[in-house]
Amino acid sequence: MHGLLNHTRRLHLVSIDPGQAQEVPLYWHTWRHSGRLIERLTAH
Repeated sequence: MHGLLNHTRRLHLVSIDPGQAQEVPLYWHTWRHSGRLIERLTAH
């Protein structure tokens, strides 16, 4: 089997524009869970 489906099944990324790159700034996101148990566990 050839083409996109074959690459998708093998979980490979395929460049649609070889030789070109796009810089993507990193963004770190954290989630805050406000449950009592989490607050007690992280209080110490």
